[in-house]
Amino acid sequence: MAWFSKPKSKKEQIEEQRRRRRGDTVALSVHWLDLRLMLGGMLFLLMAVAVWIICFAGLSPVTQQLVASQRERVRVVAAFPFDFTSDVLTQREKVNAGELVGPSFKQPDHAVEERMKQAVLELESALDQYQQDATKLSPDDQKAAREKLAREFSAKNGFDLDPADVASLAAIADSKERNQAFDVALTNIHSLLNRGIYDPAEPGFQPVAAQGAMYTFDVSGRASAVPVLPQDEAMRQFRINLATLDMDAPAKTAIFNLLKQALTPNIAFDQDRTTRAKTAAMDGVKPVQVMVRVGQVVADPNAPDYDSDDQQEIRQKYFDQLSVQGAGVASAHLPLLRFLYTTLLLLAAVIFIKCGLGPEATSPKLVALGAVLLLVNLMMVRLVVELGSSGLFTHHTEYLAVLPWLAPTMLAPMLATVMIGAAPAVLTSLLMSLFFAMMTGDTLEVFLLNFLASLVAVYFCRDVRLRARLVRAGLLGGLAAALGAAYLGLLNQSSLSSADVGRQMIVAAFTGLMTAVAAIGLLPVCENLFKITTDITLLELTDFNHPLLRKLQFSAPGSYHHSLMVANLAERAAAEAGANPLLCRACSLYHDIGKIVKPEYFNENQRDNFNPHEEVQPSMSALIIKSHVSEGVSLAKEHKLPRVVQDVIVQHHGTTLIKFFYHKASKQQRLLTQSPFGRQRSAEARAQAADGVERAEPGVDESSYRYDGPKPNFKESAIIALADCVEAASRSLRKVTPQSVEELIESIINDRIEDHQLDDSPITILELKKIKESFTITLLNMLHSRLSYPGAEELDPSGKGNAQDKNIVRMPPPATPPPPGGKSSAAHDSATSASA
Repeated sequence: MAWFSKPKSKKEQIEEQRRRRRGDTVALSVHWLDLRLMLGGMLFLLMAVAVWIICFAGLSPVTQQLVASQRERVRVVAAFPFDFTSDVLTQREKVNAGELVGPSFKQPDHAVEERMKQAVLELESALDQYQQDATKLSPDDQKAAREKLAREFSAKNGFDLDPADVASLAAIADSKERNQAFDVALTNIHSLLNRGIYDPAEPGFQPVAAQGAMYTFDVSGRASAVPVLPQDEAMRQFRINLATLDMDAPAKTAIFNLLKQALTPNIAFDQDRTTRAKTAAMDGVKPVQVMVRVGQVVADPNAPDYDSDDQQEIRQKYFDQLSVQGAGVASAHLPLLRFLYTTLLLLAAVIFIKCGLGPEATSPKLVALGAVLLLVNLMMVRLVVELGSSGLFTHHTEYLAVLPWLAPTMLAPMLATVMIGAAPAVLTSLLMSLFFAMMTGDTLEVFLLNFLASLVAVYFCRDVRLRARLVRAGLLGGLAAALGAAYLGLLNQSSLSSADVGRQMIVAAFTGLMTAVAAIGLLPVCENLFKITTDITLLELTDFNHPLLRKLQFSAPGSYHHSLMVANLAERAAAEAGANPLLCRACSLYHDIGKIVKPEYFNENQRDNFNPHEEVQPSMSALIIKSHVSEGVSLAKEHKLPRVVQDVIVQHHGTTLIKFFYHKASKQQRLLTQSPFGRQRSAEARAQAADGVERAEPGVDESSYRYDGPKPNFKESAIIALADCVEAASRSLRKVTPQSVEELIESIINDRIEDHQLDDSPITILELKKIKESFTITLLNMLHSRLSYPGAEELDPSGKGNAQDKNIVRMPPPATPPPPGGKSSAAHDSATSASA
């Protein structure tokens, strides 16, 4: 066995020298530890400052009430004095000033009055003539004369005159007295018409609310203010004035019946002048200034005028002043307090990460990913909070009730669940809910509901391997928030309408759905930026219709079958060892894709007993064998495979020795150094034989026959490397028994340990034991044997048999595998070592 012993390579000698200088390394590590602590502290402070700026920079110390229709639960008093111009009160004063301005009228000419005067003069003459003729007429003729007089008077003047009124007027014996009564009556008519008479039924002539109110009308183009009268009021005053005459009542009635016909509406409503007058009066009103003192109540939920326009304006102005004046109006220490709260929350999160999470979730890359997700999600939430001050919400206050449910607080927890894990996602949910509650006024309901919705989304995002499951998780989280909105609506029935609650539930469910859609879109971006491969991407890579797998299947079918077997071995071993089974399966399928380039140089793809390695030198064969690693990486980059798959392709052989071709080259070198006069070995060869230790032949560089590495540096890569070796070596077993399989696996793993191939992998002895047991079970099931089916002659000694016997196939004995030949990768060389 001395011929198979391996000298230490130059790289291993350098590593050994470094171990000897461990004391210096410890000192350097202590210095580096201090530097790392300083850098970590600076990054922590930067994170705290970034969170404070995103969440609280420019934010009011007392955040505006986001739900417009919901009352405050306590009285709010002004913490500072301020004054503002009240639009509500100013408008109210303008309306009052406009109402005090009376309508403007246009008065036409006095044609009716003049006609009435002329008619009265003619009537007086007619009455005098009637009194002279009445003494000569009989009563019937007098009646006929009165009727004729009334008829002719009405026909000529256009005024109605009753014969009975003619009799009453003719009964006044003294014509002077009658004429004097007519003059007094006409004077009253003239006075009433000068004041103006209008018809209240016509548009623009509203009745006067207060007695004695003045209305403006225009006389000859000049504006004056006089009291105008409705028609019925003018009639009433005319009747009262006639009652003062010293004459009989029938005569007064006759005069009233005749002259009242002149009391018709004689003014017209002037819309343009009225509008200009009202506008001028309203423009003359000065803006109303409101002074609010410290301690004055600006919002009292129990006040009867809580919903009045002026009270709503005071509340809104107070909140606006808070936003404008900033933290100084309430407390000069508020920014410092908020920064302190932010720092304490982040410090608690760091302690939880260090103490409560495993090493896989505390790597710098994953911590940086969680921080970026938190910051991005907080920026999106801050934008939603700032929407409350936009015109869309200030002009449509009913939309403010749904604003808290528009915040996508589930985005970062969902992405953290898929990319980091459930425990970090719960921490992210807690931080998101706390910061959002602080931004919206430290309300417990906001914190609890957002935390509940995020936890529901995190729960259903665990072990997600299909992107559609993210949509389901987001929708269920949104439904949880919608149920919370309905519950709050039941508690606040007095301040929230059913329409508001319905809108909140719809918006909450829709936000959850859109958050899931956003998570699906951001997931590939985060994977590319942080070089993290999720289970969703890994599951997509296991699709056998992937172009690389299809090409491997047709170009190198033996390597394709080998990859499938390695995937089965590695997946079960990873599940036993606590690694990622899906990652092992996906990476195993692609670990040998480099063999697509030159498949004929690998034993599992050779046909017709043709081995191209017999025609080239061992060094060239080793170079071709090693090239399948670099070719595999090139194909992986070309097809944009994840970085972890590329790492497995590079690491699955580590820096192992390609033993077959190395021994072949050593053998050729020894033949070249033999004496031409006999089969005598060189002095150096004799010395090696005497020492019992195998060393490289002079002229054979061992590093040329080793893979370039690096060695496996994570658990899944180490499992795949071992599975690759075991699967290849199992082909050399002549008899498959539990003992032989266990010995084969034990020898391969021990060989890898002695060759220091697992030094960089975080795999433990206990995990190696579980991996050995898993490999044993899987190999025994993969290489199981079947009972031989009896031949036809054994079933039917007569040799006749039946139709069914012809379908019986006898299984051939296991074939002896061909010599190693081109099977020269590190995993396949183990088969040679085991058989040797």
